[in-house]
Amino acid sequence: MCIRDSYQYFGIFFAIGAFLTFISLFYIPTIPISPGRFSSLSVMGSLCMLFSLVFLKGFHSCATGLLTSERRIYTLAYCGALVMTFMASMVFRNYLASLLGAIAQLCAVAYLGCSYIPGGITTVNALFRGTTTCIKAVSYTHLTLPTIYSV
Repeated sequence: MCIRDSYQYFGIFFAIGAFLTFISLFYIPTIPISPGRFSSLSVMGSLCMLFSLVFLKGFHSCATGLLTSERRIYTLAYCGALVMTFMASMVFRNYLASLLGAIAQLCAVAYLGCSYIPGGITTVNALFRGTTTCIKAVSYTHLTLPTIYSV
């Protein structure tokens, strides 16, 4: 396969994956009713985007790159999140676990994708730290009870 064909197949599969993931966002409000619609589109889109890397880098190079010692934990977390999302929605029909699996899948693919960029893991860690700090700050300000002063 020539390089031009590799880029074409990469673009096609990545576009299909992005489209399926985008369409799955429209099914977020229907997760309590039928979590399978959201998760099946989300998982298929994610797998198409991952499969597009195989066309770009080659199967052997992509597999060895995903299983290196510094990326192995992210790859296992990503695969575990995919299985969790699929099992929670299709087998157990639990919408909360399906949503948590999709969030875990998003976090794992962010770490996995950024592990290829120099300084990417540090940036993602800083973003997640900043997000959790903001969530904690908002939740603590709204959860504090007013104090009653006695005279």
